[in-house]
Amino acid sequence: MLTELPNRYLFADRFEQAIDSWKVNGTPFAVLLIDLDHFKEINGECGHEAGDQVLRTVANRMFEATRACDTVARYGGDEFVILLADIFRADSAEKKAESLLEAIVQSVKTTVAERSLSCSIGVSLFPVHGQSLDTLLKTADQSMYGVKQLGRKGIAMTETRET
Repeated sequence: MLTELPNRYLFADRFEQAIDSWKVNGTPFAVLLIDLDHFKEINGECGHEAGDQVLRTVANRMFEATRACDTVARYGGDEFVILLADIFRADSAEKKAESLLEAIVQSVKTTVAERSLSCSIGVSLFPVHGQSLDTLLKTADQSMYGVKQLGRKGIAMTETRET
């Protein structure tokens, strides 16, 4: 309700629709896992209302930076997932992730203070990196965790492997 984005359950339904489309049309897609860096500090320093304002702003930015055929959902806390439809090449997914990163990392004015933002994004491709939602989320999460280990604020794609 807070972000007015779909939740993980609707996202799972959209994932199944994308699988059905792939079976009929052979249309691959990508899954992005996005985590706001240092979000707990915003809640701690500015309060939960400011944190809520940041989440709403970020959700709106992601929604505006994606196409109508894509699905942006709040996965929980400060994590979001995006299903990018009709992604035929890895570099297309990376370019879309880059434009999302640029949209998200703009500073946010809250009623308490203006805060700079950063995020870490993990990308996985269907069917290259897996054919189930769990597998794609795990591989995107591993990539995102790699970004965080390298200092945050970046994008990483799962290395190609057999499904």
